[in-house]
This record gives sequence, C-alpha cells and structure tokens, in this order.
Amino acid sequence: MYREAVEGPEAVRRTVTVCKDAVEVVAEALREARVKRGFVVGSGTSFHASLYLQYLLNKYTDLHVTAIPASEFRAWRPTRGTYLVIGFSQSGESSDVVEAIREAKRLGALTICITNTPGSTLTRLAEYSIVTRAGEEKAVAATKTFDVQLAASVMITRAILGEEYGDLLSAAMAATRVVEREDLLRELASKLRETGSTFILGRGATYPVALEFALKLKEASMIHAEGFAVREFLHGPLQLVDESTPLYVLIGSRSSYEESRVGLERIKSYKPNWVYIGPSTPKLGELFSEVVEVEDVGEDVAVLPIVKAAQLIAYYASIARGLNPDKPTKLSKVVKYS
Repeated sequence: MYREAVEGPEAVRRTVTVCKDAVEVVAEALREARVKRGFVVGSGTSFHASLYLQYLLNKYTDLHVTAIPASEFRAWRPTRGTYLVIGFSQSGESSDVVEAIREAKRLGALTICITNTPGSTLTRLAEYSIVTRAGEEKAVAATKTFDVQLAASVMITRAILGEEYGDLLSAAMAATRVVEREDLLRELASKLRETGSTFILGRGATYPVALEFALKLKEASMIHAEGFAVREFLHGPLQLVDESTPLYVLIGSRSSYEESRVGLERIKSYKPNWVYIGPSTPKLGELFSEVVEVEDVGEDVAVLPIVKAAQLIAYYASIARGLNPDKPTKLSKVVKYS
C-alpha cells in the first residue's frame, strides 16, 4: 500500500501524457451525443471517483449526471428516455460495474468506461474506454488508481470544454511534496492508535475525498470513519463530537475555507481534536489542533495532494495499530459474484 501510494503522482503524470488521445475521443463523443443526462457508476473507491466526476461535469459542462453505486444502477435507471452511463473500475472486472454497463448497453445508452486494466471486460463492453496508467496495483486498499481516476475526470471535463489541464501536473508535484512530509503524517496517524471512531469533513471537490479517506481508514486501519460535507455535519452527526473526537477537515481552497468557516467555528466550540489538510489561510492554528498545509494549486485539482495525505495517514494508522494494511481479512481486490 505504501509503495503504490507514493507512486501516485508519477501515475498521474503518465496518465496525463499517455491518455490525451483517448480522452479527446471520449470528449468528442460526449459533445456530439444527443443525450445531456446520465449516470456515473462505480463501487467503493471507484464510486467516490464517480462523485468527483459528477461534481466536475455538472459544475462546468452542459451534461447533467448522477453518481450512484453500480450495484444500484438497475434499481435507479430511468424507464424511458435516452442517457449515457460512465463506469469506473480499476480492474475492469468488478461485477457490479460490469453488470451496470451491460444493462446500459441493453437499453441503448451511450457507454464509457474508465479503467486501469487494458483488455478487461469493461473495455470490451463499453463503446469508449480510457485506460489510465497507474500500473499494476496489488494492495486491496486502492491508492494510485484513485489518483488517476481523479486525473481522468479532470481531463474529460476540460477536454469537453476545449481547455488545457496542465494544472494536473502542478497538483501531482504538490502531491509529491506531501509525500516528503511523511514524518508529520506518521505522527498524526499515531494519534489514531486507540481510536474507535472518527469523522472526515470536506466541501465541494473534497467531499468525495472525505468519503474516500473514511473508506481507507476502514479498510486499512479498522477504524470506524464517516465522511460528511462540512455543513451537513451540523445536521445531526455533530451530536457525537467532544474533546476526545478525532476529526479531519479537507479544504481545497481559501475561498472554500471562508465559506465553511462559520460551520467550522461551530464545531470548534465542542473542542474536537482535529486536523486541517489544505492550502494555507490566516489563523489556521487558532482553529485547528494540527495543520497539514498543501500547495494552493486550485480547488478542483487540490484533491490530488489532499488525498495523498489521507492515504498515507491511513497507512501509518494501520501500522500504528499493529495491522497489515495489505491483508485486510474480509476484503479482496476485485469483488465478483456469480
């Protein structure tokens, strides 16, 4: 898990370089399609990538898509009309994603897949494919393949708009510099040694990353963790916060921090033991117990350095708790069923 996590920034750089043509083909197909609505599906980590692509497409393009777990596609799909379906799966073999794309094809939907495995079932099923370049990932807890799913999402969105995505390379470099601060991340993770439960808060682009951080803590560290949007946390879950509560806040830009500040100050009044991960902004030290600063590379792509910090904290928390993050006892790399 550690080796693959630190390979993430280079995997993003390879994906940006190698996948340009495939991304342009997909973007052109989406521009020319007569459908303007659809679904983005995935399972586990890939579902969180689906949420991020939904955020980008709905915010910046004329497409309106809904991210849902792949296993729910058959229940949620429209019974009439035309639409598109985009499926994320690092292996290209996840049964739920494969079945969702198969059902979408049966219904005449435009189908696109984003996978890290050439020649996989999804690449054969979908009309269009983007094969990311993370290289083989063996750890059950996905790290670098999530990084390239995020990168592919940005590339697709920018290509539809006819814009460049060079800021992905800056974000990848910022992620590399996060890896260089692993002593701080290890120290923060050590404080989760006896933790039974924690919360991760995000806003906008970092909300899917908050969900992914929580999943990594569950998978690798055996910690009950839940992700929420910052202000949504005030609608109930806040009841569980006290001075013993570990809590992480993931913020992608100074503007997002300012828009979240009132909610954060409300949470602060209950004195959580909390950590901020994001770009620097004034008086962070007055609000948070600990701060992990990342470079201000822009809110949409800040997910790359922020998720790198999250992945490494989850890894080190696993080690601190005496676990083997590469061998979660109840999980497998690819979920299939007959």
